[in-house]
Amino acid sequence: QKLAAMRAASSTSSPTAASASEAQALPESMIIDIGPALLKAKEAVSDPTDGEVPGGLIHRAGGPLTTSHPAVRHLDVCEPRHCWRWVPDQRLSALWGELTSEERARVVETHSGGQAVRRFCKEMTSQVRHKECRASDRAKRSLGAVFMLDQHSLSIYKEMFVVAVEQNVPLAINMQVIEAVDGVVQDFCAARRKHEGRESGYLDPRAFQEGSDLWVQYREREHVRLMWMSTMAKVFEIRLLELWEARHGAEEREAAQQASLRAEMELLALEERE
Repeated sequence: QKLAAMRAASSTSSPTAASASEAQALPESMIIDIGPALLKAKEAVSDPTDGEVPGGLIHRAGGPLTTSHPAVRHLDVCEPRHCWRWVPDQRLSALWGELTSEERARVVETHSGGQAVRRFCKEMTSQVRHKECRASDRAKRSLGAVFMLDQHSLSIYKEMFVVAVEQNVPLAINMQVIEAVDGVVQDFCAARRKHEGRESGYLDPRAFQEGSDLWVQYREREHVRLMWMSTMAKVFEIRLLELWEARHGAEEREAAQQASLRAEMELLALEERE
């Protein structure tokens, strides 16, 4: 299994990548291993209902981001529609294997020189525009811009897409996966602050009291993160599909036309014999 090692600075709400000098100074224990989150992403597709129950709501597992509470019940309505799944596709997986490193980078390109590239912004806007989300308008407006700048968070889910395509195995990005990633990141933040002697004042959002204003804000933030990260994975998938169409679409259509023509000729021959 391919596991990714990610480095992050300590930020409760939105961790960003550590500088090169900081990364070199960190011991091995200060490296984020998203392997457990990848396992969760693969496990998430084992349940075909993805947690949905009759009525459009979802069954909650009871974690800090998946426990049920009246204060965030409105999020249950749209959360299942924010999920993304990779359904194994041998054609696309084989195409990925044929691509050069530059072409692969182009498929998952989001930023250049620290800025989100125009193409990525347009693709994300096009996809998000049609999504219904019950999170507060404030959360959607403010956090959408933050997530687009949070290259560390994007890189984690980008890695999940790459693993899904390379291994061609079922994989999902849903709230259970968001929760798993958040847990890994929060544990890293706490460990790093302890390593640096800055434990006092650290606020782990997982410890917020259920139903409190801070807890609701935490839940809405990660709900919006789910919408954005799953949308990004869909954008990558569309790019790969477009690349396959450009390279092999004409060949497949030609083969289909030839097969149809052969079928018609065989049918005519049978009719003549009758």
